[in-house]
Amino acid sequence: MKNLIFFQVLLLSFSLLFITSCEEDDPCELITCLNDGVCVNGTCDCEDGFTGPDCSDQITPSSMRITNIRVTRFPATDANGSSWDLTNGADIFIEMAYNDEAIYTHPTTIDNVEGGQTYDFVPATNLHMNNVTDTYELSLLDDDGLEGDEFLGGISFTPYSSNNKFPTILSLDVANGAVAFELTVEYTF
Repeated sequence: MKNLIFFQVLLLSFSLLFITSCEEDDPCELITCLNDGVCVNGTCDCEDGFTGPDCSDQITPSSMRITNIRVTRFPATDANGSSWDLTNGADIFIEMAYNDEAIYTHPTTIDNVEGGQTYDFVPATNLHMNNVTDTYELSLLDDDGLEGDEFLGGISFTPYSSNNKFPTILSLDVANGAVAFELTVEYTF
């Protein structure tokens, strides 16, 4: 009986020694990586746009590209309460300016728009905002074809703000504003 107990104790000791000697400390055990970062060999591998020992610091993008501009609100009538066009809805297009200079005008219009609807403008060329912390102006115009373009409304905006987690859709909407937009964007770091 003593031999059996001795043999069991010896076997248990050997098993514990073998198990503990095979375990290695996990260098990622005590590290928490934020913003979808992943620990690799004790160091956080950060997603695009984040840096720092725990991926908590957001990087300012070098540029942003607009892939779609959606008009979500616009006035049905002009300031006098008259239709934008004589017999039908406005023929709208968008224009973007930086430092009071037009950097993009959409090449086509959407004719006879109706209030309460949304309208998409996909830029025909790459529309980049290279100064992402500066102010841009997005305007909605009516191409009436006779007297020149009529201004339906516009919004000034700064495309990037720190700690915004890089949304793919920027909502440009000012309380009681005449127009509102949604910009679909991509970031470059």
